[in-house]
Amino acid sequence: MLVLSAVCGAVLLTAETVRSTVLRRTSYERAVAGADAYARLYSEVLPDPAAGSVTDDLLARLPIDRSLVTANLRVVLPPAAVRGVVDSLLEEFLGYLTGTSPTLALTLDLKPVFASIAELANQYFGTQLASTQTHAATSIQQLTSQLLEAVADIARGVPPTNLPIAPLTPGQAHTVADTLLTRVPPADRAAVAPQLQVELNKGDLAGALSVIGPYVFRGTAQAISDLSRRLDHGSTLDLGVRLSAARSTPAIESLRWLHRLGPWWGWIVLTATLLAAGFFAIAAVLARVTGRRLLRWVALELFAAAAAALLGGVITRHFLVNALGSLRSSLPPAGRRLAADVTHRFVGEIQGRHLQLIAVTAVAGAVIAGLSFLARRVRLPRRAEWSRTALALTSVLMPTLLVAVGVLALPRSSDASTLSCNGFAQLCDRPYNEVTYAAAHNAMATSEDRFLGPAQDPSMVHQLDNGIRALLIDTHYWTPAAKVQPFLASLPAQTRAALAPFAAVANNHRPGTWLCHDICQLGATALSTQLHLISQWLQRNPDEIITLIVQDGISAPDTARAVKDSGLLAYIATPPTDPKARWPTLRQMIANNQRAVVFAEEDDVPGSWYRNFYKYASDTPFRNQSTSRLACQPNRGPVDAPLLLLNNWVTRAASSRRDAAVANSKQFLLNQARSCVARRARTPNYLAVDFATIGDVTAAANALNRVGS
Repeated sequence: MLVLSAVCGAVLLTAETVRSTVLRRTSYERAVAGADAYARLYSEVLPDPAAGSVTDDLLARLPIDRSLVTANLRVVLPPAAVRGVVDSLLEEFLGYLTGTSPTLALTLDLKPVFASIAELANQYFGTQLASTQTHAATSIQQLTSQLLEAVADIARGVPPTNLPIAPLTPGQAHTVADTLLTRVPPADRAAVAPQLQVELNKGDLAGALSVIGPYVFRGTAQAISDLSRRLDHGSTLDLGVRLSAARSTPAIESLRWLHRLGPWWGWIVLTATLLAAGFFAIAAVLARVTGRRLLRWVALELFAAAAAALLGGVITRHFLVNALGSLRSSLPPAGRRLAADVTHRFVGEIQGRHLQLIAVTAVAGAVIAGLSFLARRVRLPRRAEWSRTALALTSVLMPTLLVAVGVLALPRSSDASTLSCNGFAQLCDRPYNEVTYAAAHNAMATSEDRFLGPAQDPSMVHQLDNGIRALLIDTHYWTPAAKVQPFLASLPAQTRAALAPFAAVANNHRPGTWLCHDICQLGATALSTQLHLISQWLQRNPDEIITLIVQDGISAPDTARAVKDSGLLAYIATPPTDPKARWPTLRQMIANNQRAVVFAEEDDVPGSWYRNFYKYASDTPFRNQSTSRLACQPNRGPVDAPLLLLNNWVTRAASSRRDAAVANSKQFLLNQARSCVARRARTPNYLAVDFATIGDVTAAANALNRVGS
């Protein structure tokens, strides 16, 4: 009877573990979140050279340099789209395990990705139309014929190079509209017709083509043609995982058994519960008949069930760890590492839940054993049996309750005098210029803020959340049309062809001050808004010190006005008047609440908080096209300056994720820092990188500060 009780109890614990973890979506979501999977997709998986055959095709037909492709991956593949893809993958996997899907063939539905590509491609062709050269048409027939040729070009993914123009009477505009609508799918014509007619009535033929362009091209016909050929059913990426093709192993068989039992799992838990309760009841009857002590027997059964479940968990854990790892996968190495991490965390979820249930069972057995022990020693009149039970419960549970209250309810002791400065107490008594800070180059140009050709992924505030403590930013007035073409002319031909359409709408003007990279048409955020967000971050993080190094394209008064309007002025620190004088310690800066240092690359306002960076610092070369060119040679600023900026990024057509995977590694950064010590007798104060979420820039900064692990 003891063996049967133990088996039923172990089955019940195991079944409940599976039901509450393996068959629950939240367990997978916690594993994905714990592995930081969404961030690692952009920092590890997509920059992996082995993933290039897929990622390079995401913008297949657009004439964009490969570094520009990888830089824009987060624009084309935004986190919301990734979560949608993961959700569909979880649905497919859980559908198999619960028995609602007949087979397991892991695929990714890339419709959300295609939608993002469509948005980018439509923007590409729409803005291209705005800058297309025009010529006068000699007749309405010629105009209509050439417009249809332009529509055919758009349908093939080729922007038209020359558009006809001619004044149209209302009747002619109506005739041209009817002709163009024949190229639009019938289901969309009613939605397109009114706006198309408005554009033709104005004589804006480029605007008319922009209206029907998305319905003709739809952003997928050419821009993802290479990728589509790799897919099943046009939008499905096969991950190469086929349970039916997997070699038969205990791990694979366990998944198959889960699939077979999935529809019945609730009944299995209920049956195991009833059987366990039945065996316990039988044991109680036998104990009474044979004169055994009931409480001791029940405790023994609970201990046996917990031991059997523990033994079963140890035996099956080995199979469970490798259940997904043994499946055939065509993911790149970084993808396989990420999948292994998610699997490991998921197995941890299962194991933790299983051990929790075993612990509850064992504790219940211990409590009942304690009751049995006390019942034999406490002598009470038979009429006071309830008193015996109450005394036993009080004697056993009160110490447990007191311990729980002591652990969970009472506050932990802490040393109120201990201050954490940028995360570490060891930094508090170091002067500002004797600390190394992780820095983000072009920190404002982020994919989160939809910059084209971003240098970072998270917004500036999220970069601060991730450990960045110095932000290199560019301030601008809105770029006038006259400066757009000279900027484009300075670029390589292939990059110029890629960016020109996005900058084509250059004759607009926006007042105010902006954070932009090169030209604001490729991405911009309001300066005062971003500074306000930074000031709020400082308010939320009272022990942190940050630095802004401003490539100032606006005047010092306008910068001061934005700082004041944003509320950041309350946190501004004033550098020493003498650039070589001693800086305050981090503890002093925190005590005075002066925790934001703001430098300008061009301006200098002596006697104020806004000083020229290169009076206080020097830097290293920044126009490097390969990681082998990165070095600690002198560039701007006096070589004996107390602050040193290490410019550690590679730029070709755009910031390069794949180069960042090398340049941002901890060892590479430490080697660069050692080079600075050898050449210039200075440890860098700012480690400035592109795509700071790739690699280990914060770990490198901690190592140079001699803090952390």
